Amino acid sequence: SAASEVKVSNAGLVRKECQGIKLESSV
Repeated sequence: SAASEVKVSNAGLVRKECQGIKLESSV
């Protein structure tokens, strides 16, 4: 359904943000 697709895309965005924060903090 559309709702589940939105949840998946949101999870992907959060994951990318977390990775970005980890990269920034490691620098």
